[in-house]
Order: sequence, then C-alpha cells, then structure tokens
Amino acid sequence: ARNLERIQAFEVDFRRNLNLFKTSVMREENGVVLLNIANLNYYQSTAYFLEELLKDFGFNYFQSKEIYHSLDGVSGKVFHSNTHTLLKDREDLIITEKSDDDNKEYTIESVKNELNFPFEKRNLKFSVIDIIDFEANFAKNNITLFLDYDTITFPLMLRTWQEGDWFIPLGMKGRKKISDFLTDKKVPMNLKKVVFLLTSQGTVLWVVGHRADDRFKITGTTKRVLKVEII
Repeated sequence: ARNLERIQAFEVDFRRNLNLFKTSVMREENGVVLLNIANLNYYQSTAYFLEELLKDFGFNYFQSKEIYHSLDGVSGKVFHSNTHTLLKDREDLIITEKSDDDNKEYTIESVKNELNFPFEKRNLKFSVIDIIDFEANFAKNNITLFLDYDTITFPLMLRTWQEGDWFIPLGMKGRKKISDFLTDKKVPMNLKKVVFLLTSQGTVLWVVGHRADDRFKITGTTKRVLKVEII
C-alpha cells in the first residue's frame, strides 16, 4: 500500500511537470504544432516528457528516443507516425498532420460586409471597409491582407498551392513561382504542403500568411478595401 501511494504521488508530480513542460516548449501556429528545441534542451527529463508528449501524435517509444537524440543534430531529418510527420528544423520540431488529400479547395461565394470562414483548423475573417477607414484598420504583418475590393471578382477560391502556380509578390514587378518563393523563404518541406493560396478567377491574390500579390494592392484610386485576417 505504501509503495502504491508513492507511485501515485510520483505520477501526480510527473503529470504536473509534464503540463509545465508542454506550456514551455509547445505552441501552435495555423494548425501546425511546433516544439522549441532550445526549451526542450533546458529540461533534464526531456527524454521522458517528450515520449509522453509525442504519444498524442502517434509516435512510439523508439521513435521518441530517436527524435530526442536528433535534437543536437543537423536539420532536415523527418520522422513519420501513422497520423503525423515530424521535421527536425533549425529551431523547432515541426509536427504536421498527415492527410489523404493533399489538394484541398474551399469557395468563398461573396463578402458584403463581414464573413468568418473556417478552414483547416484556422479561421479567416473577411471585412469590407471604406478607404477612409483604411488607415485605422491597417496592420503590417503576415496574417493580415488588404486588397482593392473593386479589382477582384467573386467567388474566391482558397486552395493548396500546386507546381506551376505563380504570383507577383507585393513590391515587385516580375512574376515568381510559388515553389521558388517558399524555398527563398526557407519554409520547411513539411510546412510547404499546408500553404494555401487565395485566388480570384485563377489569379493568386495572397500566399496565405506570407505575401500578397502586387496587382491588387491599395492605390490612390481605391474606394473599398477587402481586409482578410487569420484569426
């Protein structure tokens, strides 16, 4: 009975510390789970905690040990469970969910005022604002897009990128292949497959979460603005 009490106490303490470990090392961005390697290396019991954490993503004991020993190794090593892929990158372990269908698309029929559009464990908020309110709404970051509303045609298509897709990055004049853009941005290979494009009549408006197309930017003649946010 005394040994059972001790074991139960150790288990409670382990679970408490595991929760602290998760809070310290794990974050989620756009449906992708990232484990910070510097924070992982901070803990003396990382091997044990990592094993418990990775169970939720389908990785077994032996895979967890191999992943642990890769923390100080070179970037680019990939591990697979039945449900997820884990990439050892420079600063993070990047975990993405496997999918039977790599080509996904969603249709946004129209946006009159506001629209919340859920997709892939994320949410896009569409808002139509008057140009006089543009400055008050402006935010310069990768998760917010501003377009000249009257230069686009509905319905819009939200889809995964494909080989051959191209756009004109905001601030540039020449076209660039999406594949080259993602390579230049050093987007890890298992994150490339979860990159979506917002398109209008087959033309790319936005590499979602990365860069807008220059052809639909706000100009001196813009009257209405389409604001799109990842929330």
